[in-house]
Amino acid sequence: MKDSAGISVIINPKSGNGEGVSLSEKIHAAFAATPGLRDNILFVEYTSETGDCNNIQKIVEGSKVVLICGGDGTIHQVVNLLKRYSYDRSISIFPVGTGNDLYRNIGSKEKDVVGLLNKLIVSPEGRKLDIFSINGKIYFTNYVSFGYDAYVISAYVALVNRLKGYRVFRLALLKKMLFVLVGFYSVAFYNRRISEGGSQASYINVIVNNLRTYAGGSIFDSNSSLDDGKIELSFVSSKMEYMKLILNRFKFFDSRLSNRSAEPPLVLRFQSSVPVQIDGEDYSSFFRECTEFRILRDSVMSVLV
Repeated sequence: MKDSAGISVIINPKSGNGEGVSLSEKIHAAFAATPGLRDNILFVEYTSETGDCNNIQKIVEGSKVVLICGGDGTIHQVVNLLKRYSYDRSISIFPVGTGNDLYRNIGSKEKDVVGLLNKLIVSPEGRKLDIFSINGKIYFTNYVSFGYDAYVISAYVALVNRLKGYRVFRLALLKKMLFVLVGFYSVAFYNRRISEGGSQASYINVIVNNLRTYAGGSIFDSNSSLDDGKIELSFVSSKMEYMKLILNRFKFFDSRLSNRSAEPPLVLRFQSSVPVQIDGEDYSSFFRECTEFRILRDSVMSVLV
């Protein structure tokens, strides 16, 4: 293997309703038939449900680029894994998830994973991506959210864990229908409100965002960039306002009314514990009973496209 090479591919086999498995087969077939790929690929690994992979030590020691194939949650898990091992080189992203917000913000145009691998070998382009930490324990690239939408994710994860032993639950369509039902249920019955610090105002959702877009591609802040060292902080006062935020590609929601840029460190103090999600992953149990969240800009990571 060339010293200038060293690409490791980490794939979530469950992303895209199982698309990760066929993606792995395609990569193996391509580099088995193509010496130029074969000489530059170090590992092709699956993630576990917790985001771990078997050869992470060797990947960290030998890889110049880690290609992450999955959605926003997979990227979150792998970035946290790489940070745990002090990996400080480059990553790349191939989207296999549902939202793929980070991929859209990075601006890559490559639609074929083999084409992306060849580009990473021959002529990669670089982007810079801020990595933030929360309470010095978890890293995020996309957003941290407290309140209503975190509750929806938490309720859905709890339902999935109860039903995943049933064979019928393997149907991708059923999972989507359950998520929609949980969302409608939450709109109807979720009434919890949160207050930040000593503020008398109460909110249904508080969002700390690093990207220009939020929640499946809605324009959140057109002035935001991935490496500006800043985060966008939004206080959403009602479920109706949150729905407008989700739909603001139709300009229902004016983010200037509740959105502001902030430079870390940022400390959010809530009067009680709240549901938490990070990059689309449920962290409500992880931060149970926690009422203070300190957000720092940890580092800048190179993303190749």
